[in-house]
Amino acid sequence: MPTRRTLAKPAADRPRIEDKLLEAMEKLLAEGVAFSSVSIEQLTTTAGIARATFYLHFRDKGELVTRLMGRVRQEIVASAGLWFEHAERAQREDMRRALRGILGVYQKHHVIIDAVVETASRDAEVARLWRETMDALCAESRRAVISLRQAGRASEAARRCWPTP
Repeated sequence: MPTRRTLAKPAADRPRIEDKLLEAMEKLLAEGVAFSSVSIEQLTTTAGIARATFYLHFRDKGELVTRLMGRVRQEIVASAGLWFEHAERAQREDMRRALRGILGVYQKHHVIIDAVVETASRDAEVARLWRETMDALCAESRRAVISLRQAGRASEAARRCWPTP
């Protein structure tokens, strides 16, 4: 007998469903609904999708949040552009643009990030997810600073923050 997972829609539908659910989650949180009390029913109604569609793509709200935080992390890394990818070639304006981009992603998704941070104090799985997200972003920054240092372009502040081992 097929399970919910084996009946899942093609992976091509997943980004569109995730977009709708991310938008719905952000809308509910912005309206003041506590993250811990957001129900699947509220999410699916706000997203304009069937409850069954949610379960075709996600086991539960935890899996959705994990995926949404993964997307936010990807947006942050993508918004950093040259800073993370080729720091040794980045100019000051590239770094300013990267910081503006990173802050823009935080602004855009602040209700999700706030909810995750708040929930992390009570939920070990969400705390792990948040730590992994922050660790990954810190690792990207470290790589960029090391790249700048190797290119002889690291500032004194960068040398103090991440001294050569």
